[in-house]
Amino acid sequence: MRLSSGSRCGLICCAIAVVSCAVAGDNAGQTGSNVRYVTHDEKGRKTSEIYGDSATMLENDGIEITNLRLLVLNEGDASNVKVNASKCVWKLKDGVAESDSDVRIEGTNMVITGVGFRWSSGERQFFIRNRARVEITDVQGLDRNFNSISTAKDK
Repeated sequence: MRLSSGSRCGLICCAIAVVSCAVAGDNAGQTGSNVRYVTHDEKGRKTSEIYGDSATMLENDGIEITNLRLLVLNEGDASNVKVNASKCVWKLKDGVAESDSDVRIEGTNMVITGVGFRWSSGERQFFIRNRARVEITDVQGLDRNFNSISTAKDK
């Protein structure tokens, strides 16, 4: 589906309204639809884009997002990892998203599925809580893309 510039503006304005209220912290229960939020690093480079069908502000400084679509970007705005989950809570001030729902993470040469996750935008790390399954789609590219793999036991 292609969005017109007017549709894009409405989508962005809705996301800004929900996020702005979340920062204020006093509008629990407020909702928005078709939300989008972009995160940046300290140099102003875009690091991720967060989309959702709807968002509801929570009392604990969080935003509950339904049908989360998260793009984690590498340099040059290219999508490095795509994440889909039916529901998550995103803490804007902490830059952390958490969920107990099914999650699907697609990256170069791999697909990871599981139940429950925690994502830290600052650390750019995912933790899958249960039933993690990793599928490697191109073993030839594995060394180039994954030169170090750690597990929760390593930490």
